[in-house]
Amino acid sequence: MQRCLQLAALGVSAAPNPKVGAVLVYNDIIIGEGYHEQYGKAHAEVNCINSVPVTDKKYIPGSTLYVSLEPCAHFGKTPPCTDLIIENKIPVVVIGCKDNFNKVNGQGIEKLKNAGVRVVENILSRQAVELNKFFFTFNSKKRPYIILKWAQSKNGKIAGKDFLPLKISNEFTDVLVHKWRSEAGSILVGRRTALYDDPALTTRLWKGKSPVRLIIDKNLSLPGNLKLFNQENNTIVFNYKKTWQQVKYNIKC
Repeated sequence: MQRCLQLAALGVSAAPNPKVGAVLVYNDIIIGEGYHEQYGKAHAEVNCINSVPVTDKKYIPGSTLYVSLEPCAHFGKTPPCTDLIIENKIPVVVIGCKDNFNKVNGQGIEKLKNAGVRVVENILSRQAVELNKFFFTFNSKKRPYIILKWAQSKNGKIAGKDFLPLKISNEFTDVLVHKWRSEAGSILVGRRTALYDDPALTTRLWKGKSPVRLIIDKNLSLPGNLKLFNQENNTIVFNYKKTWQQVKYNIKC
């Protein structure tokens, strides 16, 4: 299961789907493994089974499938993974944690059991849930998972005199922040941060997509030459003035 979680963590392009890893084991030897690589594409179980060499295909019906999240039992952008498991006559499935999406949420486990598959649940479940905290929070609380980020000096300051930027963090925390950005759907700043720091809010120090940039500017008072209004990524401005879209700069109000 630890290997499943390692593989799942590679699936940064799976969002808004969860990150999932799968490993197929025969006689304590891994014969196949895979993860959900991209949203709308094959799930971890499919990639895992497809990765088994032709010479080892005969061992699949005697193998144990480890998967970090409950296999899906519904048709979405791809067919149910439970059907594939059953078709391949895999006798044992070990699951990290249950999927709390309402179209799964135990139905995958039930379908496997009804087909005679032995299901072992909650193996490294805490780690499995933590890996997909964005996904689990959205499904259970119907809101985004929120990270509050700031750098603060020992005396409680986050900026210099007259709002001048003050470098408190370091190159290591900068990389961490960009990693967080690559995993997030959006990033929000207020008017003063946008004005005084002039941040780009793009992912540059870590491989991955940049989040949608959100700004709170009630009166649309920010100048148009800020980095947030460049063409590097989409920007949405929350305001009291108007609703409009400026396609040239990918700005939405």
